[in-house]
Amino acid sequence: MKNVRLPLNSGAFLFLSVVFGSALGCGGSTQTKIEIPPAHNNLRNLTIAYMQATEGLKRPPKNAEELKPYAKGVDLKELTTSPIDGAEIVVQWGVDIRALKSQDGKYPIWAYEKNPHSGKRWVMQSRNPVEMPEEEFKNAPLAPGMKRP
Repeated sequence: MKNVRLPLNSGAFLFLSVVFGSALGCGGSTQTKIEIPPAHNNLRNLTIAYMQATEGLKRPPKNAEELKPYAKGVDLKELTTSPIDGAEIVVQWGVDIRALKSQDGKYPIWAYEKNPHSGKRWVMQSRNPVEMPEEEFKNAPLAPGMKRP
């Protein structure tokens, strides 16, 4: 096998470097910043505190007061208030969310925003915060003892 040498002057080398260098740079990394809605974060943190309280108390918390020691570094008032309109988050206290079973592919709601906004409201289905359309909320399964607004 014979080695082939291509004669490249500095101009040709510069040209090829630019062509191949820019091709490698095409489709570069553009970072998309995803902003998580405050209502989602609040409900997620509420769930974490609720789960920790359930573990610590050996039963689900009966009220917000029992949740306080488990809402570490987070304002409990913030967790139980909608960042959208300042209304309370309705919570069905005393429900063991670990034991909630799916009903037709949907978990029962155990916490929700008191007021809808733009035809939707944030709810907690098991451990998942979901922004749910009001029509869907009207027919969604609720945790035992929970009432619709």
